[in-house]
Amino acid sequence: MQKRSNGKMSFLLTAACGCVFATQTQAALISSYSFDDSSQTKTIASQVATTIVDDQGAASGDLRYNGAFYDVNNPVAGGPAFVASGAGTPLDALSGNHGSALSMPSANGGEVALGKIGAHDFEKNDFSMAGWFKLNARTGGTTFIYDNAVHNFGGQSIAVFGNGLLEFAVKGTSSDGGTTFDNISIVSDSSVDDGQWHFFAAIIDDEVATLSIDGVQQGSSVAYGLGTKARPTGSKGTRMAVGIDGELDTFKIYDHALTAGELNGLYKVPEPASLMLLSAGTLLLSRRSKK
Repeated sequence: MQKRSNGKMSFLLTAACGCVFATQTQAALISSYSFDDSSQTKTIASQVATTIVDDQGAASGDLRYNGAFYDVNNPVAGGPAFVASGAGTPLDALSGNHGSALSMPSANGGEVALGKIGAHDFEKNDFSMAGWFKLNARTGGTTFIYDNAVHNFGGQSIAVFGNGLLEFAVKGTSSDGGTTFDNISIVSDSSVDDGQWHFFAAIIDDEVATLSIDGVQQGSSVAYGLGTKARPTGSKGTRMAVGIDGELDTFKIYDHALTAGELNGLYKVPEPASLMLLSAGTLLLSRRSKK
């Protein structure tokens, strides 16, 4: 993998063989959505819904489409589906098998309904969100990779605008009696709706927000205001993959600011077995030639 550099923060580290080495600590992992299990369902008001499993157990969700709960095992044309993924944590690093991703169309209200999740409310504490996505060219308005926010009432979101730019936002209440509201956001430097896999990391560290895409910091860091808080007021229900017209994989939420090592562990792209063997063979030949 080639390292990108434009003068901004870059966390991708590579070794001489082209492999990416890093460690990942999951001690404070709150939610993890791998989208590799489409077998679990439950019945809600006589409707069968596919369960989008939180591998950490904190906040599994229900798949919705066209105003109703939706079961991918009884699909309709153009509806949500589990498809072969090209990114995220691999099931088998040697073969390059990345398991499944969730494919969500833009039309008919497709989303993962997570409900009201106390574990995703961080107030002014540190937290991080990170994952892989692949989006088709935008044809409409704003969609959400993750939405737990209410403008002027707190919460956090990862949105994609109609122009293809991605936004990390933490909303705020008023700190001056209703004149101004401490909503903050960072918008990506360029559009991300190009049909390619991208990795994002949205981090709050000591009340300062940063956003990176594919290992490169986007925009400038933004500090919280007095009223900024990662918890929406009221009964706001959390949603994921809201009409994104694309795919989502390996989406994780942490209750701390991710370190460079953790980011590397999430962003690594394991090499297929053939490339790994080629690298090892090249290294072996190099060593022999020096004898």
